Amino acid sequence: MFSFTANTADRIEPAAHTIQPQGERNYSREATPKNPEPVRVSQPRQARILTAALRAAQSITDLGSKASALADIAEAVAAADPDRAARLTADAERLAQSITSEEYWKASALAGVAGALAVADPDRAERLARSITDEGLKASALVRIAGALAAADPDRAA
Repeated sequence: MFSFTANTADRIEPAAHTIQPQGERNYSREATPKNPEPVRVSQPRQARILTAALRAAQSITDLGSKASALADIAEAVAAADPDRAARLTADAERLAQSITSEEYWKASALAGVAGALAVADPDRAERLARSITDEGLKASALVRIAGALAAADPDRAA
């Protein structure tokens, strides 16, 4: 049996979504098209997969890993369900902030949350990234945010 928090217990509802293939390797001798056709994912299947991901994330006992998993799920549902994504990132950030055992793992989890927030809430993502004490993780989070801004709003990223 899996336990859920009030914010993440809801079932993930299906949403119309298209996934672009990324980084697939083509080992055949045929040329790979520059702009492959998007892969259509059935809404019920997508919902089942995301629900399974949420259940798996909730079963994780390590706070940093759980925060990272929730941030990843939030990023995956952000376009279809921004409210749920906001709740998931809030949960992930709360978990990351509660890590007291080692500063690096806290910084790593916060970097993941900042990256997940990059598109939905770039100002909050930047504030969170700037609070990271590990300079390497801070730089990585800020670069990810800048990349998301450049893709979404080239004028703001400059």
